[in-house]
Amino acid sequence: MNMMKGLGGASLAGSILCALICCSPFVVLTVYFGIYSFNNPDKDVWYGTDALSQPALYASLESAKAAKATDVVDMHHRFYVWFLWGFIQMLAPCAAMCLVPLAGMISDMLGSCMGCILGAGACCGSLAWWITGIVWRFRSDGAFVSGDEAPKGITMDDWNAQIEKDHGLYQYSSGKFMYIFYLIGFISISVSCACSLIGCIASCIMGKQ
Repeated sequence: MNMMKGLGGASLAGSILCALICCSPFVVLTVYFGIYSFNNPDKDVWYGTDALSQPALYASLESAKAAKATDVVDMHHRFYVWFLWGFIQMLAPCAAMCLVPLAGMISDMLGSCMGCILGAGACCGSLAWWITGIVWRFRSDGAFVSGDEAPKGITMDDWNAQIEKDHGLYQYSSGKFMYIFYLIGFISISVSCACSLIGCIASCIMGKQ
């Protein structure tokens, strides 16, 4: 009997540990999105095209207007919006876990409707956020302000070392975080698709035998 209780306690502890491990990436991402939303380490910057039709960065909108820059975009604010949007997306499941049971206490139908609305909103919002981030980060203006392009006469390795020490107006921290985030995301999607494909092939082979 004591042995069964011991096994049950160990199983419960193992389940809790697994749950904490599974939740840790979510918690870490939420914290980082919060940091980049409310205490972004990069400076304000406006991106525009100068008189020579070359991309340039400006510390303020006034300086961009003074330089007669065209196609001026507040890139720092754009990245800030993406991080804040991501932070809200991370907290959405927690809000749903609180709101759906409360709605269910009032009416089962209301709880079901609330769950469907929040679920559909979270899925659509996540997809729109994911695609928007790809466009904002990897388009020419996003890549430029992130420091992906080295100035003429400087090797990419030297440029990376230089911009890491002194970001200047470049959105180095935000751009690097977004790059790593999407890199891990695409690798995870690729691995998931490959495993699914292997599983389908294995099922077909086993079914023919």
